[in-house]
Amino acid sequence: MNAYFDTVVFCRDVGWRKPARQIFEYALMKLQVASHDCAFVGDDPRWDLIGPKAVGIASIIINREGTVQQVRDAQMINSLHRLVDKLTFL
Repeated sequence: MNAYFDTVVFCRDVGWRKPARQIFEYALMKLQVASHDCAFVGDDPRWDLIGPKAVGIASIIINREGTVQQVRDAQMINSLHRLVDKLTFL
């Protein structure tokens, strides 16, 4: 396992692609956490909002280039350095 993460989940681990809810359910099971106790961080609203929302996980969108418009049901950050500030909403 990676020294920085408790677990890492890739689509190939589950046999589904984002935004399928099965990926997020698998991650919750591997982490043994409730959906309301975690957040999914992604950079593309097309793939990174529907799946997490389907299982009750909050979404945070990284908008590094400022090209993503504000999306409903997601927090927005422009850098991973801002992530800790957003996790207080959980």
